[in-house]
Amino acid sequence: MKERRDKVNYYLDLAEIVGQRGTCLRRHYGAVIVKNDEVISTGYVGAPRGRKNCSDLGICIRQKMNVPRGERYELCRSVHAEANAIISASRGKMIGSTLYLVGKEVDTGEYVKNSNSCSMCKRMIINAGIDRVYIRDSKDEYRMIHVQQWIDDDESLAGSFGYEMDLNKISEEEKEMVKEQVAAMHEYYELTHEGLYYRLTGLKKQDFMAWEFVAKDQSRALLTIVKTDAEGNMLPVHTKVCGLAEDKLYRCSLDQEVRLGRTWNRAGLTLHQVLEEYESIRVEFTEVK
Repeated sequence: MKERRDKVNYYLDLAEIVGQRGTCLRRHYGAVIVKNDEVISTGYVGAPRGRKNCSDLGICIRQKMNVPRGERYELCRSVHAEANAIISASRGKMIGSTLYLVGKEVDTGEYVKNSNSCSMCKRMIINAGIDRVYIRDSKDEYRMIHVQQWIDDDESLAGSFGYEMDLNKISEEEKEMVKEQVAAMHEYYELTHEGLYYRLTGLKKQDFMAWEFVAKDQSRALLTIVKTDAEGNMLPVHTKVCGLAEDKLYRCSLDQEVRLGRTWNRAGLTLHQVLEEYESIRVEFTEVK
């Protein structure tokens, strides 16, 4: 007798079928919202009602511009699967519910690697009162995320990358700075968007702020320090370090010192370099194998 499908994969299977209605040329996502074993609503990726879909037009602006996954969603014509599911249900029914999400690549039919809701959909999920999100990684494997984690790990505090300026009116030196910053953004993109976020300093007034992103496999971490108030005879900046694997060795990019993760986590990092007001520094910790 064939083994009975477990309940989580049963609802993920439904979400996968819903996703087949998607009209995106890059990825098909399907979402199902469930409460007390009752399907409340479903949603797939598609243009707003009355507008032509990308599949009708045969063109994707983000694809044409080679925009990487996770960026420039304001260019996208479609409403995401999670958003369509949420706007099709009343908030009263969604409070304490569960959302099931499946994404597949259109070209290959493979499941989207490290799939997750975008920052805008996360905000909608939080405000809808949804409690948990299940995301499919393979036909039988999935991840469960408590929405409270998205509330606690407020990714918006890390800021969005962009420029509010006319790039045609800046100097050559400034253009080189922009190139370096864009390169850094691409270098750390996966780490800052898929890694775990730690806010290392509180929100109360102090002379610096620090935050850290740690890769899910704990192979590397990126710590950023920003000097917010510079005065004479300032003490060295000291910040804690979080999330490194206790028994792994890590090299610090600041001085190439190698320590166990537990040592970095407990001792923290002291920055003897003098920073000017609102000057920042990036410090990377890389696993030594």
